[in-house]
Amino acid sequence: MPSASTHPVRRLSLYCPNLNKNWYNFLITPSMTWENMIVSIQAAFQYHDPVWPLDINGEPFSKTADVFNLASVQNGEELLIQLREGFRIVGPLDLEVVLYLEESDPGALETTLRVNCCDEERIEDHLTD
Repeated sequence: MPSASTHPVRRLSLYCPNLNKNWYNFLITPSMTWENMIVSIQAAFQYHDPVWPLDINGEPFSKTADVFNLASVQNGEELLIQLREGFRIVGPLDLEVVLYLEESDPGALETTLRVNCCDEERIEDHLTD
């Protein structure tokens, strides 16, 4: 039987898109069963109907017999909480946008995008007569 030192308490964040609520510092312990975790999640969100914990990608966790596989959850992980079975949910995504300019592309921008320094002089066009 694994000891508490092998599988320490995990601190998680829970996010329920249906309720648009977060719960930080949710703890799961090595002695928790799947049902214990579900009841704790229901209590955290004050929700009494069934809930389904999912990973951040919206994939369900599986349970082995009556014991929740604690090794499948990392410390600091964010779990999505689904309120209705069979609906696909997605958590908040941190998006990063990268713009690539290729000189060989005829439709590319004529100038490059760059940060201007404060001490750099602004070039002004003057009308000539």
